[in-house]
Amino acid sequence: RAAAPGVCAAPPPCAEEETTLIRAWAPLVGRVQKACDPNAYWTSDCTFSCTDELTDRSYNGAHFNGTQLGWLAGSGGVLAKTVDGGHTWAQQTSGTNATLLGVSFAGASKGWLVGTESRVGRTLDGGATWTWRLDLTDNKAGAAFYGVHFHDASLGWLVGSSGRTYRTTDGGATWQVRTWETGWTHYSVHFANDKVGIIAGSAGRILWSTTGGHTWVQQKSNVTGDLRGAHCVNGTHGFVVGYYGALLRTTDAGVTWSPPSDGSASKSMFFLGVTFADGLFGWAVGQEALPPAGGPGLLLSTQDGGATWTADRRTGLLQQRLNAVVAVKHVVPPCPQTTTQAPVGVTGVTTTRTTTTRNMLANKVKDAEYEVLALASMLNGSMEVVTMTTTAGVMSAAQVFRSAATDGQIEIGPLASGVSVKIPIDVLEEFGVEDAVIVVTEFKVGGADWDTDPAAQAGMEGR
Repeated sequence: RAAAPGVCAAPPPCAEEETTLIRAWAPLVGRVQKACDPNAYWTSDCTFSCTDELTDRSYNGAHFNGTQLGWLAGSGGVLAKTVDGGHTWAQQTSGTNATLLGVSFAGASKGWLVGTESRVGRTLDGGATWTWRLDLTDNKAGAAFYGVHFHDASLGWLVGSSGRTYRTTDGGATWQVRTWETGWTHYSVHFANDKVGIIAGSAGRILWSTTGGHTWVQQKSNVTGDLRGAHCVNGTHGFVVGYYGALLRTTDAGVTWSPPSDGSASKSMFFLGVTFADGLFGWAVGQEALPPAGGPGLLLSTQDGGATWTADRRTGLLQQRLNAVVAVKHVVPPCPQTTTQAPVGVTGVTTTRTTTTRNMLANKVKDAEYEVLALASMLNGSMEVVTMTTTAGVMSAAQVFRSAATDGQIEIGPLASGVSVKIPIDVLEEFGVEDAVIVVTEFKVGGADWDTDPAAQAGMEGR
């Protein structure tokens, strides 16, 4: 079943061969743009109703866990959550009216928000409720935290005004100051792992850490404009972006920083965010005017690790600036190969067949006396049982298709011995199977094919 226009289909549990998916999202005022793959046109969706009072809210931060689950944070304390890859959004109550400038999640439950007034919020229930603290302020007008990044549920970092950098190892219950230098502002922080990270700051400031944020070393950027976004790809490669066309890359752990070799970044470009899905695919966003003045939006992409960049015009809403961008890489594994054999002691079964299971239900649907040996996945909205045998015997066609949903289970059977297959409905739902069509093929009993066996035809009727 093809995805609707503008909808990035959820990735399958497995595929015929290993497949890599790249997805990207870039929020703007009241909307979010997304690309289902690096070569796709960007499409736009309203985060709430397109006529909602919240459509004037500007989103400043974005975070996605995988291809489906994500959050946006912005002005007036607005917080939005999606569970379908950004096609639809639900408003969450952040508990503040302050402008939110950054968001980070570690898994589906634990998350953090930062914003003006040096606010730091934490949730333990996926954003449904938040607790806030204001005690990390520098007590100056305009104090704010601009960036937050968590490596996992315990280790994270905050950056903000007065050159402040904080580090936590207990999920934000406590924070330790690592830098505090009046006269600087730190706008963005990103770590490639638990050791190596980058901070981008005012007046061309770049800090590099190889100690998990315990200590930081200032790098020479050779630019003087504010640097607003940072992304650390690995232990040696990283990017910072900012005002006046600053689009800088390092390939030597921050020792040197250089602009694109193709001259794709011009002085008229003001970058506000950068992200990479892996070592090759990346995006940089901003606007073609000095913020906060309005101007056409800016979206550049690279597919060669940042050596060259291309202005991406495949979007219809570049009249607005893009404040942030986030991308993820998802690898769909190859489906396991399953060989089905006739059960020991069962006569009349002549089929031995190798099939590819298109999901992992075969690993979940088991019974003490029953085991599904080969299940293929939902394709186009259906689940196909390619072959099915049991340790208690072979199910006849009529028995297979005598199905009923009872007590939260879909029951297939029973066998003559009284053994039934019971597939919990929540297992099906876990894999997105809503209307399961179960079909048995390529099984022979006594030399007769099931698709020509009257019992099989009777069993299939109405199923």
